[in-house]
Amino acid sequence: MLNISEGNDIMTTHEVEMMLGLPKQTLMYYEREGLVKPQRDQNNYRHYTQKEIDELKFIQILRSMDLSIDDIKLILKGELSIRKALETKEEDVHEKKAELENIEQKIKDYIQRKKVKISFSNQSIKNWTTYDTLYFNQNEIKYNDIVIAFDDIKIVDVSMCSAIDFGHNLISIYTSYYVDIDIQTSKDTYSFQILNNDVISKMFEYYHLHQIKFNDILALETLYKEKTDAFVRTKYLDNHFKKWAQKYHLDNPRENFFTDDLKKRYQQNQNSIKMFKNIFKGKS
Repeated sequence: MLNISEGNDIMTTHEVEMMLGLPKQTLMYYEREGLVKPQRDQNNYRHYTQKEIDELKFIQILRSMDLSIDDIKLILKGELSIRKALETKEEDVHEKKAELENIEQKIKDYIQRKKVKISFSNQSIKNWTTYDTLYFNQNEIKYNDIVIAFDDIKIVDVSMCSAIDFGHNLISIYTSYYVDIDIQTSKDTYSFQILNNDVISKMFEYYHLHQIKFNDILALETLYKEKTDAFVRTKYLDNHFKKWAQKYHLDNPRENFFTDDLKKRYQQNQNSIKMFKNIFKGKS
């Protein structure tokens, strides 16, 4: 039984909670596990001496590095060194990190927007090997092993993105525009970036023909129907897409191709062009 008059360094459970930020349930758990043994007064209330407080601080440090209670017990008994426990924990962390990175990559691969060209009636696209094909068939939409029946489609959201492209030999850069579609079903949403702009009008005709509902917030159906010339359409998009991107939170641009290497090569080309211009102008 504790004699309260033994010293002033004795703290109650509540005082320890406040000082160490440990909830009462945790203190009781540590006690049940035999990590600390607070003394009791005549009223059976727990009281912690400086020794128990120091032990709790030590346990907090070990728990902050996610060491298990069993390992902490062994450390307190002198049967396991802290270094050995931490080396083992570090190995576990590296393994878990690799597992999580693998899971993260699988998630990204699954939900990322797939770059495709559209083909109608299951026809193969000539000289098309870089990306996959999205087939708009008679009774279904098909992507690799995924088959989407018309009855399963709730709605198709149609949108657009921009991307930075390079001209021949990185001499010039320009903006390209691509139509995005998100096919929503009761089970999942399938997202695609359409790379062949020449079939977009036919895609909308396909939706109408098979009575597939679609949401076209940018009025792209009208745009591709009225502006069939790619150059004219691009000029129109150059003037309007930034405003759309801000209003509807579109990707602008979706991908950043300007790696340090590309920036360096692009600048070198620009410097070479400038040098030749100066030569032709008679400047040294």
